[in-house]
Amino acid sequence: MGSSAFFDKEIRIFGMKRSGTHAIATWLYGHFDSKDCMVFNNSNLTLKKTYRKRKGKAAGAQFPLKLSKLRKQNPNGGCINIVESLGLEGIAYKLGSYKSSYNVLKRYYLNQYGMSKFSNQEYNILLYRSCFNHLSSILNHYGLWHLACKDFIEMSTQYELEAMGVTNRIPDKVVVLYDKWFSDVDYRKSISARLGLEHTDKLLNKIWRIGSTFATSKSEFQGKAQNMDVLNRYKMLRGVCGKKKESFVIEKVFLNKKLG
Repeated sequence: MGSSAFFDKEIRIFGMKRSGTHAIATWLYGHFDSKDCMVFNNSNLTLKKTYRKRKGKAAGAQFPLKLSKLRKQNPNGGCINIVESLGLEGIAYKLGSYKSSYNVLKRYYLNQYGMSKFSNQEYNILLYRSCFNHLSSILNHYGLWHLACKDFIEMSTQYELEAMGVTNRIPDKVVVLYDKWFSDVDYRKSISARLGLEHTDKLLNKIWRIGSTFATSKSEFQGKAQNMDVLNRYKMLRGVCGKKKESFVIEKVFLNKKLG
């Protein structure tokens, strides 16, 4: 069975660290035959599969290594590209500029393999998580030393304004509100429909290690992801408000939200 495209669907997920990007990607992966879906996990928009470096093996693998064997025989396959912590200006450039490394690589691979287009359908998911649940998850996981906390206010505001439609930097975007996605099956069904997929929740409870993400199969919530108290993460902020540095960051977030 032939096809002029590498994939039937390319779904790009744009979100911040700890915003649920890997949960969404895992759920979407369940909508495809696992043999027909390729997943990229990067902090930038690129076409490289990422792996942790193992003894005797180099880290990283170029996109086309498996492509010629898999995609020309499976034109109904999917490509899920996870992009974390890339600002909206950077996203707009990567998607829209003829000279961006992402589009240059696409043209190179199309020419290399004699294909006319990368995918039949492209979707851009903008993922937004409730501000205080998100901040609490970042503080708990990384601590204030991590850049994700330092840039949290600015980037979270960017994503919120884009999700609300105040700005429109990402073309043809599908806005996904993580908290609602987690708790509302009808909302998940609507997202599947917008992506042209037959809805399934078969991997909703799966905590899956994609690339170098920290969620592993050894998690105590493996197979029970819906039992995780992700909607009440904000309550953990009470436990750090007495610490001077953490309190300062939290107060800035609250002030920013009130001014907004």
